[in-house]
Amino acid sequence: MKNDRRVLLALTLSLAGVAHAQDLALSYTDEQADGALPLYQSTCASCHGGNFDDGALGPPLKGVQFMQKFGGGTAAELYALLQTTMPTGQPGTLAPSEYAGLTALILRENLIVAGQAEGVLGN
Repeated sequence: MKNDRRVLLALTLSLAGVAHAQDLALSYTDEQADGALPLYQSTCASCHGGNFDDGALGPPLKGVQFMQKFGGGTAAELYALLQTTMPTGQPGTLAPSEYAGLTALILRENLIVAGQAEGVLGN
C-alpha cells in the first residue's frame, strides 16, 4: 500500500511537470469538471465505478494503474481517446463540450490542479 502511494505520487509529480510545461493544453476549471460530474454518473459510472476506480466492467480512470497507462500522455490525447471510444457501443455521441468536461473531471480526479480558464479543451 505504501509503495502504491509512492508510485502514484511520483507519477502525479511527473505529470504535474508536464502540466506546468503545457499550461494551456492542460488548463481546465473546477466549474468545467463539476459540470461533468452528473454526466459521468449517468454515462460512465456504470462501467468505471462511482469512485472512478471501482467499476466492474471498465478500467480505473484514476490512480496508479491509470497513471501508468496515461501519465505520459497529453490532455488532448485523453480527450481524443474518450471521443473515439466512449461511451462503449456509442462512441462520439456526446457533444465536444461534454467530452472536454469529462476530460477535465478525470484530470482533477488524478490530482492535476485546475487553472483559471479552460484551455484547448474548452467549449
